[in-house]
Amino acid sequence: MSDLKTLRTMAGLTQYELSRASGVARWKVSLIEANQLEASSAEEAALQGALGKSLQALATKAAEVGYRLSQEAVAI
Repeated sequence: MSDLKTLRTMAGLTQYELSRASGVARWKVSLIEANQLEASSAEEAALQGALGKSLQALATKAAEVGYRLSQEAVAI
């Protein structure tokens, strides 16, 4: 998971928030991001699950904002 930090940042999560959402200890998230620790398959699945939910929520929110902005542009 060498791109964990990038994915976490894209999802708008702190290490603490990702830790809480995934159940993986924050110190482990930090070490995994720094490539100093290999995530177990269970930890990797938990992290991906938490990130997937966060990224999906972010995409939904972005789509809603984009829709509203396009409606406002049409009204102008």
